[in-house]
Amino acid sequence: MTLVRTWSERVAEHRRKKRCRVLLIDETSLRRRHRYVTVLLNAETGESLGVVEHRSAKALRTFLAKQGHRWLKGVEVVVTDGSEAYRAAIRTHLSHATHVRYNQKLWNPGFEGERGVPSHLTQ
Repeated sequence: MTLVRTWSERVAEHRRKKRCRVLLIDETSLRRRHRYVTVLLNAETGESLGVVEHRSAKALRTFLAKQGHRWLKGVEVVVTDGSEAYRAAIRTHLSHATHVRYNQKLWNPGFEGERGVPSHLTQ
């Protein structure tokens, strides 16, 4: 998890400088049947915005709280799998955004950039 923490911190400053209108939130396992992480993507660019340890409301709330008010206000749509933990975090920090539930895998870790995001969500 040190790798996850280091990488996430590295992109944090870059992420806050860019606007994200459509935010995708999904979880994945780093290795089969091991610890899960939450992945956040910019749906318009396919850019990875961060990786958060665990898939809990607390973990996502902590991440979102660190982004700053200006960045959060720029998010207009949040797409998740409908997880109650994610919904709780979204209600806390992104209550102004439209929450869209999507029942398929949002992120494919085998691809980089836009190719990893379902094409109909990037338009």
